[in-house]
Amino acid sequence: MKESPAIFRRLKVRSLLVVGAILPWMAVAALGQDPAKVDFAKDVFPVLKSKCGDCHGADGASGGLRLDTLDGIRKGGNSGKLYEPFKSGESLIVKRLLGQDGKPRMPMGFAPLPDETIAKIRAWIDAGAVIVEPGTTKHWSYVPPVRPALPAVGNPAWSKNPIDRFVYARLEKEGLKPSPEASKETLARRAALDITGLPPTLAQLDAFLADRRPDAYERYVDRLLSSPHYGERMARIWLDLARYADTNGYEKDLPRQIWAWRDWVIDAFNRNMPYDEFTIEQLAGDLLPKPTRDQLVATGFNRNSMLNDEGGIDPEEFRVVAVMDRIDATATTWLGSTLACAQCHNHKYDPFTQKDYYSFFAFFNRSEDNGRDTAPTIRLYTEAQQAVANDLSAEIKDYQARIKAMRPTVLAAQVTPWDRDWTVVKPSKAEAEGAHLSILDDSSILASGPDPKADLYRITVPLSGLSQLAGLRIEAIPDAGLPEHSSGRNENGNFVLRHVEAMIVHRDGSMTPLKLATATADFSQQDFDPQSTISDGPGLGWAIAAFQPENRTLHQLAISLAGPYKPSSTDRLQITLRHQTRFPHHNLGRFRISLTSNRRLAAVTPPTVAIAAVIAKPADKRTAEEQKQAEDYFLRSAPELAETRRHLDEAQMRLGRLEAKVPTTMVMRDLPTPRPDHILKRGDFRTPGDPVEPATPECLGGKATRPDRLGLARWLVDPKNPLTARVEVNRLWEQCFGRGIVATPEDFGSQGDPPSHPELLDWLATEFVAKKWDVKAMLRLIVTSETYKQSSRVTPDLLAKDPNNTLLARGPRFRAEAEMIRDIALTASGLLSEKIGGPSVMPPQPPGIWENSFSFYDTKERWKDATGPDRYRRGLYTYWRRTAPYPMALTFDLKSRDMCVAHRSRTNSPLQALNLLNDPVFLECAGRLGVKMSQAKDGIVYGFRACTGRTPSAKEVAILEQVRRDALADFRRQGGAATAEFLRAAGITAKEELTDQNAAWIAVANTILNLDETITKG
Repeated sequence: MKESPAIFRRLKVRSLLVVGAILPWMAVAALGQDPAKVDFAKDVFPVLKSKCGDCHGADGASGGLRLDTLDGIRKGGNSGKLYEPFKSGESLIVKRLLGQDGKPRMPMGFAPLPDETIAKIRAWIDAGAVIVEPGTTKHWSYVPPVRPALPAVGNPAWSKNPIDRFVYARLEKEGLKPSPEASKETLARRAALDITGLPPTLAQLDAFLADRRPDAYERYVDRLLSSPHYGERMARIWLDLARYADTNGYEKDLPRQIWAWRDWVIDAFNRNMPYDEFTIEQLAGDLLPKPTRDQLVATGFNRNSMLNDEGGIDPEEFRVVAVMDRIDATATTWLGSTLACAQCHNHKYDPFTQKDYYSFFAFFNRSEDNGRDTAPTIRLYTEAQQAVANDLSAEIKDYQARIKAMRPTVLAAQVTPWDRDWTVVKPSKAEAEGAHLSILDDSSILASGPDPKADLYRITVPLSGLSQLAGLRIEAIPDAGLPEHSSGRNENGNFVLRHVEAMIVHRDGSMTPLKLATATADFSQQDFDPQSTISDGPGLGWAIAAFQPENRTLHQLAISLAGPYKPSSTDRLQITLRHQTRFPHHNLGRFRISLTSNRRLAAVTPPTVAIAAVIAKPADKRTAEEQKQAEDYFLRSAPELAETRRHLDEAQMRLGRLEAKVPTTMVMRDLPTPRPDHILKRGDFRTPGDPVEPATPECLGGKATRPDRLGLARWLVDPKNPLTARVEVNRLWEQCFGRGIVATPEDFGSQGDPPSHPELLDWLATEFVAKKWDVKAMLRLIVTSETYKQSSRVTPDLLAKDPNNTLLARGPRFRAEAEMIRDIALTASGLLSEKIGGPSVMPPQPPGIWENSFSFYDTKERWKDATGPDRYRRGLYTYWRRTAPYPMALTFDLKSRDMCVAHRSRTNSPLQALNLLNDPVFLECAGRLGVKMSQAKDGIVYGFRACTGRTPSAKEVAILEQVRRDALADFRRQGGAATAEFLRAAGITAKEELTDQNAAWIAVANTILNLDETITKG
């Protein structure tokens, strides 16, 4: 065909421009909306506020026009009146929405409004443009659900389940029919993934396929619901809602322990705890009468907020931020509402006022936690541990009572000022194995020169003029020439003195060791017991935590002898100081030796520099605070209490060691006296406004029966609450169909999507309450419906009419979640560890992910690849660090869990395929599956069924067989080194399995694990 002449081409272009201008009007006019059925409050006002409010709202009235208020709509803008009643074609708003009169199409810079929406606006104008005053009608979600009658349908045989009646009625209305039932293989895998999060094993699959009873599928579903893995599947959703993580978030992102809450959720679902109880215990378990330990653990839901432990912050700011986070999580999880939008002003689109927000805020504002620390926490003792802890606590109370009884006697006999009976001695010799030791004018010793990992000092001092030797003192003295101007040689100014020995050197050179009794210090770093410096048992020695600037002062270690020694005039004392080898280069830098003949003083704990100055004052010259400090010191250091204190310290140390082994979990606890509650102007914690009391939003009806979290929780699960039941059944629906009846589970308000099947949603909500909040019963109802059991095959007609399967004319098919993808591979390979609960684990991840500038805050905070069964735990148990999340999960759309997430988006990227091919865990799964395939009678069929749940076609088998042949040829051509490297990466170490054949089978397994069908629930 010849090309059209230029003149005709130009005419074509002009014609297209004209058509392009009139098509929107034609499309809108063709929709034929009935004006009588258009509701301004429901169909028009929310659209104008949400779609036009960015330019014509509270933050700016472009062209003098406000579309977020009724007065603004009535008034119009600089261009004139917005509408002409009964004349939509002449109305300015319609012309702007259609882009007529040569003006830009509105909303400018955004996608045009759907034709159906514009048609509703035109119908409203053509009906007279009546504006309904606020409060005369409610959004559908704020009206309590009323149980609708089951609709009549044309095919009762298909509609065996009430769900099917609603779905079929909608399909009939749209001129559609349901799809045929999916195969048994598909149903088995679909239901298993939705209920347990795991695909069926081949044994489970074959048992179901062999069951020919009419109710075989229902029996299979019941087995899945009774599986302990059901609780894990359900808990996965709650980890997102509760923003669960194993670290605090923010800059340092230090670790926390709260996995016990995750385990409580798993157990609660497995016990089928009614949803109302499940709600109450999570929000207010601590406020129940005589709460059990489990009920306290449950309150971890609201302790999953991030904590900011940075220096220099205002703690109150982040306490308020944590409270606001709880409001958002609670409102999103149970109400499906964006209540947080009312934090700074009244909600722009929904009937929540700022007063509603801060009245809701008041329920949480009385909690004891401060936004910085993990406290309050509880310890999770076993029965045996609890018994030991009780005994030790009783022992501690007994020793504390003895000390209290001795208080009058001790305070009456206050010891003399500390320095009076200590004599500083100048060493006659100071030697070191590595350093050079210099004796200074003040008799102190300064180390310089070489700084070995663990130095040994020998100091010899005279004893002449001393009637008896009862104890010795070592003063660690700060020096400007040492690191951080401290007293240690380490770069942070610290030292670790591990062991002290004392020997008498006689005139003839012989030596007599002295038995040392007690060693006490004015201050010692946590976990560093000064007493361990003179014992042969375990211990770390004496250290002063000089990396904290406030500790870079003079510190003292006092050591008493078991009995006094009376020296001769020629005796000398040799003191040996050994430094710790576990912490290299932690040697003393400057120190001084003193001796005393006062047996009482030698056993007294040295005072700090500040306390020494206080006790040197006469009692009548001390302030009240100083007197208290002095009395506390005398009680801690009195020799009469030394034995009791030693037993007390030992008991406390044993209790501390026990507590260190016991896991903890963060819980909620309220203050005895609530904080005052105010509206915070513009959401700023520094600008409190009008006072408020705890109260629930007026637009939702009802009232809390008490002004605390327990009253709030009970209000949430009151059957009259319009949202809670709807939100949860919608979540269950999304779990099974990939899309909720309300496609925006985080927003049931005017900005969210309306329900695709409103009557079905209300029927499910009322059924949920009627079944006494039985989650398993509702999930069973959904997965046994004919709607759920449909084939997911998409015909061209269905794709054209319903691309998102909103009308449910076919079964669900969508990519699995991140954790489920990992679990599918682990199950198919047989590597899955089925252990339930326990601390989070660290499966392999690429190196360097955790490198950050704050790693020194916790030397244990390193990613260490798990070994053994922990390497193959379910994805639910993977350690979650907010600032450096597990990369595989991020790649498959898991969020960082900084905030509550009600819905995960699903993306597709090449990184996902690369992850499945190369991630160490998936390679190891391919390795084990490949070996199994090599040993099976029909390896390709075995591997394909293990991954997808169905038998492959002959064509699929042929393709995979060719993959195996090609891989085998490649491995043989490249030689044994390439095969060995590949097998090692796949976790194959057994000598008999290191073959080219196995390598080829593993390549096939890797291919099957990467199939879209493997990671898709269909």
